Amino acid sequence: MSIIKNVSGPYTINTINHDDPIILDSNVVIINGNLRVIGNTTTISSTNTDIGDNSIILNKGGGGASGVVLGSAGIQIDRTNSAGSGLANVFLRWNESTLTWQVTNDGTTYYSIVATTTANTRLVDDLNPQLGANLNTAGFAIQNYNSDNVYIDPTAALQLDGNIQIKKLLNFPQPTIVPDYNIITSSNVGTGGTGLYVTNDEGITNQELITKSRAVVYSIIF
Repeated sequence: MSIIKNVSGPYTINTINHDDPIILDSNVVIINGNLRVIGNTTTISSTNTDIGDNSIILNKGGGGASGVVLGSAGIQIDRTNSAGSGLANVFLRWNESTLTWQVTNDGTTYYSIVATTTANTRLVDDLNPQLGANLNTAGFAIQNYNSDNVYIDPTAALQLDGNIQIKKLLNFPQPTIVPDYNIITSSNVGTGGTGLYVTNDEGITNQELITKSRAVVYSIIF
């Protein structure tokens, strides 16, 4: 049987003991309106929580009259087990002091996800980054320059600890000359014995590098 209670003003339920809970013993509780919770802690004990909002605001009112201090905010994962102990909690946060998104895997050391306030991102914290697939530079260069096109470290060189494989381009078109660059292209092996061809802005156009054995032969002939 349904029960409807109409009131003309605020409707308050008080408990004699302030800490006694008010329990709504039902599988489903429907609130036809906004829900406002005033307190220090909101605890939700559920297996799955479905939220239809596409945006959740944290630290609302930061720096305003509400008294919330503008600063770091984020999502923390509690890794405590049922015995009350466990691994350190992890955290994804916005660091207001450095204007960066950060993540921690041990609850202590934070690493920046976005290291600048622009759209650029840098891998500066991972000392041994690894790729899970091929690296496609989409026509861009791997370089040692800053945004002002100045060497970050003029003495540094690109270091590759391993073999370099250059795929053969059969009947490849003539490379476009780029000022201040040497271009190396791989194709069928010619008289030089390498199959590596050089083009640069010094008048060298698609000339094959020569192996040591071919160079010896040429020196004897000529």
